[in-house]
Amino acid sequence: MKRKNRGTVLKLIATGRCSSRIELSKAMGVTKTAISKMVTELMESGFLIETRKQENAELGRNPIGLNIAETAPLVIGVLIMRDYCEAVLCNMKLEILQHKKVYQNWTDKEELLETVYSLVDQMLYGAENVGGIGVASIGPLDVIEGVIEAPPYFNGIHDVPVMQLLKERYGLPVVCDNDNQSAALAEKMFGNGRDSKDILLIGLANGVGCGIIVDNETYQSSSGYTPEIGHLSIDYQGERCVCGNKGCLELYLNSATVLKRMREATGKFYDYKTFCQLWEQPEISAIFEDLVEKLAAGLVSAVNILNPELIILGHNGAWWPEKYLQMLEDEINSRKFSNKQTKIRVVPAFYSETTAVMGAVCNMLTKYFQGEML
Repeated sequence: MKRKNRGTVLKLIATGRCSSRIELSKAMGVTKTAISKMVTELMESGFLIETRKQENAELGRNPIGLNIAETAPLVIGVLIMRDYCEAVLCNMKLEILQHKKVYQNWTDKEELLETVYSLVDQMLYGAENVGGIGVASIGPLDVIEGVIEAPPYFNGIHDVPVMQLLKERYGLPVVCDNDNQSAALAEKMFGNGRDSKDILLIGLANGVGCGIIVDNETYQSSSGYTPEIGHLSIDYQGERCVCGNKGCLELYLNSATVLKRMREATGKFYDYKTFCQLWEQPEISAIFEDLVEKLAAGLVSAVNILNPELIILGHNGAWWPEKYLQMLEDEINSRKFSNKQTKIRVVPAFYSETTAVMGAVCNMLTKYFQGEML
């Protein structure tokens, strides 16, 4: 309990929710004496630092501020996707100190791992006091064992024990989770989901994934596998999906299919973000309206089961124009079954294209904020 309370103090300061002992006491419902003791312990351990007093002639003496110390552990985040790997080095306030992204279609497991190791090595170079590595990866992923199993469209790469390999190579704690679950965690802790208890994040990439936050906690089943909303069927007589099901949401919303439609409609070979900026063109607008209809069909089913407060679009979905986010929001709220009085909001990811790799960092930060690393 002592470690957990210290972790909560660290989290409240790192996420900007509290910046003084008085604010911590109110937020945690703990006496000022107890807070002062926890703060002192965290300062002695190099996690916190007092900020300079600010005197105000009208208001009198302001309380001494608190902030994350420069001596606090840094965290590396690694994102593994089908056609790129990304790494960041962050402090506990999720501020990026280093960032590197490598695009490549991996031909085998060894090539993928060489890239991951190279990125981690670059993040470690010159960095002191790195406290751990957080990993976010495409799935299916065994979160408990940290094994990337057999993702579709991944050139046959399978059974990659990424967590074990990183632990053995670097001698650091490693935490692993699905890319969209990780992204949802970042949005909950630092982004657009800070004030929501129940969140559904939808990642639109070469697959369609989701991250789920229920009552402020990342959803995790005992199986070690993460939710796969992309394989929710919206047409039982539809095209056969690689998963064996028919009419899966992923068949219509995956980025490769969407790009193909937009390029054929316009004759232009732009990327996803650029097409989103051209939404006023009639041929692009028509495609977005169709995407909204199909995505809403899948999300209404998920909403009727989960009843989230907030839906966040991540990966390429973070580039969707406001017009279509509003259309999606209206469609979901008009078709959902329960709680018609409460409106579910639909917003883009706060960290846009870096949300998932920031989530990788948050996977490890959570261990500190829960007191497990203190």
